Amino acid sequence: MALSALIVITGAAMGLLQSVQWLAWIQVGIGAASIAIITLLSASPASTPVSAPSRRRESDDITRLSEQRRRELVRGTSLYLREMKYRYSIRYDPTENADHRCFSAEVNSVKLGFVPVLIIDNTNDREGRGYVAFV
Repeated sequence: MALSALIVITGAAMGLLQSVQWLAWIQVGIGAASIAIITLLSASPASTPVSAPSRRRESDDITRLSEQRRRELVRGTSLYLREMKYRYSIRYDPTENADHRCFSAEVNSVKLGFVPVLIIDNTNDREGRGYVAFV
């Protein structure tokens, strides 16, 4: 692709000279045609190798994910919610029970959904379990 662009640029520069202007137009045309052909060939499904790995769908069950992936998801969700200015709150759960499950509850006539999370304190690398409450 870079070589084709170089051919077009060289042809355009040659176009400034009156004696080889016809040759410059031919060179620009060949360069532009090669760019078009490369673009079309790189976009075709035939250019994808058969042995290319297909993307596996990640499990919907968060307990089947690695601890590292869970942290990535919690961190990404937190950043995404902050960016959306979504109303949510994280509360620490002092019990060390590993059986945290999602649940819903009504608080002051507002229905909330609670999702278990791993809370990571970036200042001292401590972590604990808690819940995110969604409106």
